[in-house]
Amino acid sequence: MDANSPSSVSFLNNATVRRWISRAFIVSILVYFIVLGYLIAESVTGASRWAPYGVNIPIFIGLVIGSELVMLVTAIRIFREDSGIWPTAISEGWSTVKGGSIVKGSAQMLTGAWDISLIDLRLRTGTAILMGRLNRFASLVPLVYALAASAGGAPWGLRGSAIFDIGISLIVWAFMELVMVRPNEDAAAAHETAASDDVGKKQSRYSVRLVRLSDLDRLEELERRNWKDEAASREVIAERISTYPEGQVAAIHTTVENGVPTRSRVVGWCTFMPANEKHVEGFATWDDLTSNGTISACDPDGDVIVGVNVTSVTEGGTFILMAEMLAAVVGGGKDRLIGGGRLTGFVSFNERRQAESKEPLSADAYARLREIRGFRINEIRRDEGKEPLRDEEYCVLAADMRREAGASPLAEEDTPDYVCSNVRGYMSIPGARLVRVVPNYFRDPASADYGVVLDWPNPIPRPARHIPIIKRFVMRRIREEIADEWEQRKQHLRDLAVRRAKKPIPAYLRKNGSSPAAGDAIDEPAVVEEVASEKSALRRP
Repeated sequence: MDANSPSSVSFLNNATVRRWISRAFIVSILVYFIVLGYLIAESVTGASRWAPYGVNIPIFIGLVIGSELVMLVTAIRIFREDSGIWPTAISEGWSTVKGGSIVKGSAQMLTGAWDISLIDLRLRTGTAILMGRLNRFASLVPLVYALAASAGGAPWGLRGSAIFDIGISLIVWAFMELVMVRPNEDAAAAHETAASDDVGKKQSRYSVRLVRLSDLDRLEELERRNWKDEAASREVIAERISTYPEGQVAAIHTTVENGVPTRSRVVGWCTFMPANEKHVEGFATWDDLTSNGTISACDPDGDVIVGVNVTSVTEGGTFILMAEMLAAVVGGGKDRLIGGGRLTGFVSFNERRQAESKEPLSADAYARLREIRGFRINEIRRDEGKEPLRDEEYCVLAADMRREAGASPLAEEDTPDYVCSNVRGYMSIPGARLVRVVPNYFRDPASADYGVVLDWPNPIPRPARHIPIIKRFVMRRIREEIADEWEQRKQHLRDLAVRRAKKPIPAYLRKNGSSPAAGDAIDEPAVVEEVASEKSALRRP
């Protein structure tokens, strides 16, 4: 039943309770299959012993096979009707399997199956309810036959197993009828209305997989689109794949209409490589660090992961690729991720200061400068030889300035952040550190060839870095948190677009100077703030 249903059980509103009930349900299904397997094995191996007790082995095995087919077909129909319960690990695992990593992909799908929220599955339509009941009935048929056939004195091992499995199946059936079935017409009508409201709506899904040689054309296109003359050539991309295929990850964007995937495309890719700490310590340029992009200095036994590039044409693709880089540090038991990017905005920032007859800031000072957009409080304090304000002090002063000017209060998200968009993007990753600013990092006139070097240390203490269960847990949390951050980012942009759309058309934009009618507004596109991770590479933001 839905959580807002008058007859719903209150404790089911708790997400943790729902999760563990679903997992208990999954375990019960696994136990059912184990016991059923035992029954089949006993039937086949002990056919001669069962004959005197009326057990017809061909009939029993035929019932089992028919039961399994019915259960499979009905389950597929049910899960297609409520595809929203599928966790992303299932689709990611399937993509990994299709990419050639069968063991890894299967493990991902098994992990996803453990997280399927069966308690959130709803059988609303008549067809779904019928399929659910047919599924449960089919599961009972071979067991009931086995129990009835053994009534003449067959071994209690078989009879006890059959009784146990029948009990499990009846419990599952009761669970389904109590929690999952919504047979009333109002609920079915509400479901059909909601489904009709979703007709034509599109959703976006992201997944990742290893890059393939068949992706070369698309990767070359992405490189040219993002980096123009500095794009990695087809030969360089191929060499990276050949040198360290595990470090070449593609971001796949899938468009979903009415719950059905309609289009999938590679929208980004990243390269990372393991390297020796000594190689990283002495680098001065991106070319030195990456062997001119070929990653020939890759050392699988190295203790750090080097981020070579993140090239994406969508912001969501960038987020998911950054998550994979961080997960690679944890999964490989490495010490840290290290990367760099251009000092974006540095030249234009000092050109503005020069126009105001002010001394230019050094590259290091610019990289560390933090402001709230629209203010220049710390910049002025630096000109006066004062220390920059702490964030709390900055917010108080900025709020006072807005109040005195009669402007609206600061929004909750208005807090000091790095002026350099690259530093701002990288430092938004919890645990990231700005290591240093280096000259001649990468050829880029807009940055005066300056770059920033940043790192992200492995959050797992060294003694526990090679414990599989801990690594898997942390990697999963990294991916979940970055996915959540992306969802919050999208919602923020939607809210911003709505606020902008409500603003009246400025007088100078009105046709013939006429005033707009009451309530008129323009659909002004959201101004998306440049994020370092968008169009970013750890080599070049």
